[in-house]
Amino acid sequence: MIKINVILGTSRPAARGRNLFNYFRLQQEQFEQQFKVNLNLIELSELHLPFFYEDEPPLGNQNRTLPPNEAQWVNQMAAADGYLILTPEYNHSFPAVLKNALDFLGEEPRGKATKVITYADNARGGQWAFNALLPVLTRMNFFCSPSSNINCQSCYSLATRRKVAARRSETSSV
Repeated sequence: MIKINVILGTSRPAARGRNLFNYFRLQQEQFEQQFKVNLNLIELSELHLPFFYEDEPPLGNQNRTLPPNEAQWVNQMAAADGYLILTPEYNHSFPAVLKNALDFLGEEPRGKATKVITYADNARGGQWAFNALLPVLTRMNFFCSPSSNINCQSCYSLATRRKVAARRSETSSV
């Protein structure tokens, strides 16, 4: 069965993308049955990766020995057939924690299909994050085309609109 890593590309506890990530968690069994895939949900914050520190880049150091948390990340990426990356837009780019995690990788993502979902609380929905991330993914040999991005204006906007509408309904009936 095809294995897809769903990666939450932020470490912020209150990240708005966590809503979307949790949706994948809640619907995981249904998605796996419907699409005949295995989803591996990865929160970068739970890996506790240090800033990349190796003397040689991973591509030049194939026989490296990694501590368990770093090896877990690299092995999870190697075992996957494809990736779904959820990432916010921070200052017109993507988060440092995601770039740092990518720095630990060598050949693991080569040729594997990748879809990126970006989000921000503006009308652009994280397009600058994708524009910054795409060249990194491409140079690392992820199989990712410019149309691989899905922009979410805001992962919480629909829920927020529903809450506001419900409040208006409650106050207008009083």
